[in-house]
Amino acid sequence: MMTTSAKDQVIVDRIGQWIDQIVIGLSFCPFAARPWRAGTVRIMVSHAETRDELNADLIAELQLLDGSALNEEMASTPETSLVVTPNMLQEFWDYSDYAASVSRMMRKKGWEGVFQLATFHPDYCFADAATEDPVNLTNRSPYPIFHFLRESSITSALETYQDPASIPEQNTQRIQSMSDSE
Repeated sequence: MMTTSAKDQVIVDRIGQWIDQIVIGLSFCPFAARPWRAGTVRIMVSHAETRDELNADLIAELQLLDGSALNEEMASTPETSLVVTPNMLQEFWDYSDYAASVSRMMRKKGWEGVFQLATFHPDYCFADAATEDPVNLTNRSPYPIFHFLRESSITSALETYQDPASIPEQNTQRIQSMSDSE
């Protein structure tokens, strides 16, 4: 069984708290609660300090999700995985550029249509938003995170949600109402 260092456990706990309080608590993702409560969300802390090391960690995590690299840490393949990178990509635009390369790598490795990448960063900024725009809060996290989701899980969740296209607008309205009340 893989052990988690005390430092890693602090990071995992902080991400868990963010998921509970922000992602689920503020309903930014209406699909997050089910896998979180079922224990099928994996949080992996990458100790990478170079892009090559991070590439290796991300590929290993995708292989695990793909079922080709199961280990003793989880009894079965996780439904979704968050790879936390506390040691690098602290500057958002570096992170954003790197995330684009991760998407290309996923395509090259044949994972396009199998997994989807969602991105979160402490300084997240949507391309069409100003840095201080409250809408950016929906993708802000305690650390840079690469979130791999199964396309099949997304498809299944969307089939049961009445108006999935409204989620971004609902999040924007929620954030703006919170900002207005301060």
